[in-house]
Amino acid sequence: MNNQSQLIDHLFRHESGKMVAVLTKLFGFQQLEVAEDLVQDTFIMAAQSWLAQVPDNPSAWLYKVAKNKALDYVRRQKKFQTIAAEIVTAIPIEYSINAQLEAAFQSIKDSQLQMLFAICHSAIPIEAQVALALKTLCGFSIDEIARAFLTNKENINKRLFRAKEKIRKEGLQLEFPDATQLTASIDSVLQCIYLLFNEGYYSSSQEVLIRKDLCLEAARLCLLLLETTPTNQPPVNALMSLMCFHMSRFESRLNEDGGIVLWQEQNRALWNVALIEKGEFYLNAAAFGETVSTYHLEAMIAYYHTQPDDDNKWRALLQLYDQLLLANENPVVQLNRAYVLSKTHSPEAAIADLEHLSIFHQHHLYHALLGKLYECVNVSKALEHWQRALDLAPLVLEQTFIREKITALGRVEKK
Repeated sequence: MNNQSQLIDHLFRHESGKMVAVLTKLFGFQQLEVAEDLVQDTFIMAAQSWLAQVPDNPSAWLYKVAKNKALDYVRRQKKFQTIAAEIVTAIPIEYSINAQLEAAFQSIKDSQLQMLFAICHSAIPIEAQVALALKTLCGFSIDEIARAFLTNKENINKRLFRAKEKIRKEGLQLEFPDATQLTASIDSVLQCIYLLFNEGYYSSSQEVLIRKDLCLEAARLCLLLLETTPTNQPPVNALMSLMCFHMSRFESRLNEDGGIVLWQEQNRALWNVALIEKGEFYLNAAAFGETVSTYHLEAMIAYYHTQPDDDNKWRALLQLYDQLLLANENPVVQLNRAYVLSKTHSPEAAIADLEHLSIFHQHHLYHALLGKLYECVNVSKALEHWQRALDLAPLVLEQTFIREKITALGRVEKK
């Protein structure tokens, strides 16, 4: 990907959702697809026009073009006289990313967050809500959403279609909900932010493992919730804590060549102590109320992964994973629990536990974990599973990492 493409991709991630939100607010929720098309056309024009030279202020260029396209659309719809003036003032020509972000932190009335809550309407199924929010507001591709949901593109397209049909048939409006509705919608909003962060933390891109901009955008949205009284709730604090703990290890997750470094092998001197302290702050802030959310459990797990190894740590982690499985029977959680089980009991116990996860037999992470566990039990079996993981691994970085493991383990087997 060249510099121009990287810039456009970056701006699409950061600006497209805000542009869609502004245009949808002007045109009405029923015209969501119109707003999406106008924004998409704006970025297509950028890709064509910037081949010769990127403008001095790319964001301002995008907003100016989007404004002009919106005006053209209104003219075609013969409504120019009534809302043209609103469009002129709603999309500023001189646009500053920093100023926009700073303003967004001051109030939940940030247009992107308003749109997010509007999409998370109770009339729309929760999975469709999140898929629509990720695509419309966060710049996710269909492939990325499918990966986040552990499903295929066809299912995601169906969810998006049904969600938009529901918007049209129910006549849903882009209205900011009152305090009661905010609370009712918070689960969907948190799930969206959570999936946005996960895509950044473990990217589906072939070029990079970590997309810090996506993680920071997720943190920004979460902070917006925390700075507004009705949504400053324990699960929101727990999610913010979880993200801080994970972001604290950004610099240790890749080696100098950009290769993957497993948690056990990371240089802990590179961990960001300030972010760990922020994670602890938000975790303490989450310790109120009678409900323990999955974000509480995951934040506690992430906290223990910032602490030194000892038996008490691994026993605590096993208990947390057991609680998490009761709330969410996710195969990925089961894989993580199996690794912890190898620490509290033995690799053999973890291997026996994994044999029951037939649903995961076609996933590279399943075989990579078995390869790791078998290294101390049966090197030949370990190599078999590492090779199977290599065959299934979708990302180049993962394939490189697995090949290195196979090479190193092959040398051990020959001794």
